[in-house]
Amino acid sequence: IPFVIMLPAVLNETGEAGTDASASMTGTPENPVLNLTIPRGNPGEVTEAELKEVADSKAPVIIDSASGAIASFTDGADNLPVEDCVVQIEPVQDLHGQNSPYPAGGGKNIANFPVDQTIPLTDVPYTVIDFGEDKTIANCCLSFFATNAIFSNEGGAICDYLLNDGTHQYRIATAYGMTKDASNTGQFSKTETNITFRKLNVFLGTNYSQWLAGKISIQFELSSTATSFAPYSNICPITGWTGANVVRTGKNLLNLSDNRQGSFDSTTVANNVSTDGYLAIKGGQYIWSTALSVIGGRYIRFYDKDKTLLSNDSISLYGTGNKTFTAPQNATYFRAMWFRNTGITPSDITADQIELGSTATTYEQYHGTTYPISFESAGTVYGGELDVTTGVLKVTHKSVDMGSISWSKSSSVSSVGGTCFTRALSYIGDGMAQRVRYAKNTMLCSQYATCDANMWFINNMPDFAMMSNESAMYITDSRYSDATSFITAVTGIPLIYELATPVTYQLTPTEIKTLLGQNNIFADTGDASVQYRADTKLFIMKLISSLQQ
Repeated sequence: IPFVIMLPAVLNETGEAGTDASASMTGTPENPVLNLTIPRGNPGEVTEAELKEVADSKAPVIIDSASGAIASFTDGADNLPVEDCVVQIEPVQDLHGQNSPYPAGGGKNIANFPVDQTIPLTDVPYTVIDFGEDKTIANCCLSFFATNAIFSNEGGAICDYLLNDGTHQYRIATAYGMTKDASNTGQFSKTETNITFRKLNVFLGTNYSQWLAGKISIQFELSSTATSFAPYSNICPITGWTGANVVRTGKNLLNLSDNRQGSFDSTTVANNVSTDGYLAIKGGQYIWSTALSVIGGRYIRFYDKDKTLLSNDSISLYGTGNKTFTAPQNATYFRAMWFRNTGITPSDITADQIELGSTATTYEQYHGTTYPISFESAGTVYGGELDVTTGVLKVTHKSVDMGSISWSKSSSVSSVGGTCFTRALSYIGDGMAQRVRYAKNTMLCSQYATCDANMWFINNMPDFAMMSNESAMYITDSRYSDATSFITAVTGIPLIYELATPVTYQLTPTEIKTLLGQNNIFADTGDASVQYRADTKLFIMKLISSLQQ
């Protein structure tokens, strides 16, 4: 019975029982053909011994592929360059933990509180931030601006950081005792470090009944220093790329040689050891194994491409043994920390390993290499793909100032969301790509939500949204009644759009060499796709393993 191995360009023959197994290569270097002749075994079976004999005696060239957020494969050849490596380049938009820009903030002030709100006479909570999930913020400052506030005795304001389980992590009397100053204004601020919360409520009240007329504004900014007041604005910043970092590691993502004494934030803590730099990771499930027999806890933090602390950032793994965890989908880097109340040093940690999956394997020393690639000739790239091996960069998305586009108010479209402004695709930037019906909208803007793929009919658009079709782009914004005021308002706001004709740049090719066995290849700019030279024996043993499952 013929045994078919599922490989590109493989010819298989079944030899007579008792004859030798053989392998040969034909075809061309670009399209190699592996010819296997496997002796007939027991009816319907090919034995492991027969396949091992082929693997040990012959070494045909086998090209295999892997792709994903991490292009991971377990049969890499030793110290050979990959045949091809292509990485995607995707713009990053900070949605502040939300799935769309609608409920988020994003300007300097992300507290959504009406400007000059009249102070209520009762202590009723007003939600100014709701991330929808726990979010850890490294440095933040909450300020109360008394634009006309006059408090007798001990009037004040309280902020309350509410967690998902309904508990209150902090209740801070931020501005108690604030009184009218000489200029009839006042700013009262409080800073916090590494706080985790889902919702921020504000209570405006007093311990006494004497109230005089007053108004107050609130500002919550991601800073350790209070600054002047700016109104809340629904801005979701978008960043492009001026280069890519492609990383290749073995199965262990944890570089123990990078460890230093101290905690994440201090080098003087004797009970902690932490990684000094930032190690590459992507979203998914991992397992952390340790050889330490006594350990109080292990901690891990996740960071984005700019090495900014993410929401859901801190995971605590208490006790010894193997512990699994899940990295957020938007994670690019991580740092690790160990704690032992009797003291711990970097030399105590000799065989810890973080690897993909939920099953711990034998410890392997960290083997990681980072390949930095500059986009200098292309400038800032907001979308495209880079063939790392050949150095060819294809740019598919660019940025254009929305105020430079000659928008017109649509007289034929009466959107549910409000006033609609439109422009033909060919007049947007260098020419915007047509959108096929019900395909994904590929444009991005810091202040307007992108409609989903199901949105095609203009009259169904919500307010403060944008979409395109085969001929034009549309934006709804009920705040503006004419094109002139709309253009003035959007001047300086970037629009990321897909080019009708992509632009190609030639960069310097980069050679990425594989390790024998497990390889993980990923880029900070997006998914990776790799074609690599497989080790013949490992490749066939992988086939055997798949047959046994």
